[in-house]
Amino acid sequence: MIDQTYFDLRMTYQQIGQKLTISISELAKFWSISTKQVKRRLRAYEEQKLLHYYPGQGRGHLTQIIFQSSFRDEVIMEMKQAIVTEDTITIFYLLKLSVPASWLASFRGNLTNFLGIQTYSENKRVLRQLATRPITTLDPVQVAIRREYQLVLQLGDTLVQFDEGLKAGLAHHWQSNNDATVWTFYLRKGVRFHNGKTMTAVDVKRTFERVRNEVGESYWQLVNLVDIILLADDIVQFKFSAPEPLFVRYVVDAKYVIVDCDVEFDEIHWVGTGAFQVTESTDTTFKLAAFDDYYGLRPMIDEVVYYLVDDWKVVSGLLNPADYGNHDYVKKKHTFPGAEFIISNLKRPTIIQQPFVRSALYHVIDTRVYDGIGGIPASHYDSRDSAVRRDKTLAQAQKN
Repeated sequence: MIDQTYFDLRMTYQQIGQKLTISISELAKFWSISTKQVKRRLRAYEEQKLLHYYPGQGRGHLTQIIFQSSFRDEVIMEMKQAIVTEDTITIFYLLKLSVPASWLASFRGNLTNFLGIQTYSENKRVLRQLATRPITTLDPVQVAIRREYQLVLQLGDTLVQFDEGLKAGLAHHWQSNNDATVWTFYLRKGVRFHNGKTMTAVDVKRTFERVRNEVGESYWQLVNLVDIILLADDIVQFKFSAPEPLFVRYVVDAKYVIVDCDVEFDEIHWVGTGAFQVTESTDTTFKLAAFDDYYGLRPMIDEVVYYLVDDWKVVSGLLNPADYGNHDYVKKKHTFPGAEFIISNLKRPTIIQQPFVRSALYHVIDTRVYDGIGGIPASHYDSRDSAVRRDKTLAQAQKN
């Protein structure tokens, strides 16, 4: 693995060339260590044949450092080694450096091939992807971001799934009474959690109890829930104080993913029944592995690895349209269903309490700007009740 303290030094003083004249105190400040540690570090680098170190003789005399190789050659050599050993920390560190693009241009094909799907000799298929932000939470109840939401549905399953209509999930069948106050779900037998435990109706009940505790008993989807009854190991019944004709549609949501409630809940490493399970979660890597005992179709990909890179320069540098040769490269913009809000707390003594401020916001957020982007400006969830006014102007916002 690369010595980043050494490369930070070379990066900072690369314009000077291979000969650096500097004081020990300046190096101590640069590395945030003592002068004694600086001298020890320079001697270690000298033993590694990275540089020659000539201490300043006497007070006020500067230290002289002569690097044995050019910075360009060192960067190229480290990248070659990192690609061979699949040292992703070094790869992404080097890609972040502000060095001429030509230094690493020859590696672009290797790096692009490193991503995507790779098949190894033991017939193991690995999908590697870049992510520009870390995983926030994978708690099914708390998850709110699309990427994390989709990951939750890979790690666990709901009683019922939705794919152009309702279909069986962990429950192979379900029914309600005439007024939809009682819903009964019949569970698949032999479904296993990632830890090998067999799922039963007890796990379903405890999962829904956990959801209700997290979201509150007044949550609109569960506000009428009276009781959860275990009729058998594979039959669970929900009783409501009022008709809930849409309950079966509610349970397709990721918050109702069934978890092993005998295991202490961890917002990243919780135990589910899904096609994948989390095997690694660090500041730099998030890794999923296929679950061999999955009750459904086993994934064709054996492992998925997300490399967390908090620098868009790295991502844009790897995905260069020019690398696609004669193939047409089309940048596509995906539109996802959803809504965006501006929410404020009128009970707090902030500027939002001023009616003129709210009026100005109304005019600044002009729905007409969305006309060419896609989507439908609305003032209500139901488009039939929506009345979008077109009398907004920036001039009126400035006047307010």
